Amino acid sequence: MGRWVKRVAIGVGALVGLIAVAGLAYFWHLAGRSQDMAEAAAREPFPLADCAAFQRPTSPNHWLVGAGDCAANADAAAPVLQVSAEALAARWHEWLPGQKGVRVMPAGEDPLQITAIASSDLFGFADVVAIKVKPLEADSSTVSIYSRSMVGESDLDANRKRV
Repeated sequence: MGRWVKRVAIGVGALVGLIAVAGLAYFWHLAGRSQDMAEAAAREPFPLADCAAFQRPTSPNHWLVGAGDCAANADAAAPVLQVSAEALAARWHEWLPGQKGVRVMPAGEDPLQITAIASSDLFGFADVVAIKVKPLEADSSTVSIYSRSMVGESDLDANRKRV
């Protein structure tokens, strides 16, 4: 009876190990796929260029801090900052490249619109982050930030925390 129990335990352990390895391989596959999807999404028209027409997905794996025309669709209100829009955009361009796992995409026609890809530490899941700096007056501005996951239904609140 003892040998039988031992063999069953070894078999169950091997099966659990095989399932764990397959699960990890699947996550790495999804992470690679999310990188490809993020690259493609970063090349699409800037999502916050027209917030009135902006359609958010029904899944909970995204977060928007909005100002101006983006405020109606936002999860949270954006702050008003006592700095010009040009200076604020320049600060974003200086700060973002130094952040772990963040890659800023080449600038488009509007220097106040920034697109970046942020990747998670463990598996490298990619999220696309869109930043729209909006001038208010000569020495004040605000910013809308939208972060969205490329795969999955849940992001474990990563996009909200990032924004």
